[in-house]
Amino acid sequence: MKAYGTLWRIAARHWTEIAASSPLVISERVRSAAAAGAWPTARHQAEMTRMVVEKGEAVAESAMALWLATLHSQQLAWQRAWRAGRAVPAPADFALAASTARKLGRSLGPVSRRVTSNAKRLSAGKRKGR
Repeated sequence: MKAYGTLWRIAARHWTEIAASSPLVISERVRSAAAAGAWPTARHQAEMTRMVVEKGEAVAESAMALWLATLHSQQLAWQRAWRAGRAVPAPADFALAASTARKLGRSLGPVSRRVTSNAKRLSAGKRKGR
């Protein structure tokens, strides 16, 4: 049961960081887009391009981390079955290991890091502009 607690604790921390920082990032992006008007400046275009690239990279990193954690879980299940002398894993072999739980929980890390760093960067720029 400890593995499931680890998974939920780590995932909840990342979701909380994303939920807390996303409204600030979204509001700043909307304000920036509205300020740019119909013909955005090169600075606004660069910022929007940066945002899209960063989010694309974060989603790709998170997807890869999730895929690797799932692969790790499958490998552990097959190893448990082979050690027990079975040719095929039983349902009990697929029990979540603590190492897999940490990997699954950390798969949201790239998105969480990007969102919180964007929130810090945008709020710092907002303070500087005032």
